[in-house]
Amino acid sequence: MKKLLLALPLALAACGSATEAPPPPDGNMVRESINAQSIAYGECVLGAIKSMEIKDRLASTLADEAFANCRSMREALLADVLRFRRIGNPSEPEASSRLTAEQSVLNLEETLREKVLAEATVRKLSDENGNNAQN
Repeated sequence: MKKLLLALPLALAACGSATEAPPPPDGNMVRESINAQSIAYGECVLGAIKSMEIKDRLASTLADEAFANCRSMREALLADVLRFRRIGNPSEPEASSRLTAEQSVLNLEETLREKVLAEATVRKLSDENGNNAQN
């Protein structure tokens, strides 16, 4: 009888309602995803700037275009940063979590933008020097 009473709570615990929400994702798994997505996003933006035609275009315009080309990667990164924020601060208002996640991605983009502008400037100068050498 004791064995039956001990088995009953275990059996009931194994049965969940079909409408029960799934457990939250593991924070470490989401963090790893954020790290991988951050690297991929950076590579996308830098790769975009390296492949663009730069003639007669401002470095800032090129940078804006490079970021626009990688918008879908940015949105995926933002979603994971928000998910990570919600795991760590589940009682924080959704709007506050969203603002914090957005600011985190903007901080990354600030660093990326410096690299993109530097790359665009180097390419532009190289292109101009190459054209001057040909003339």
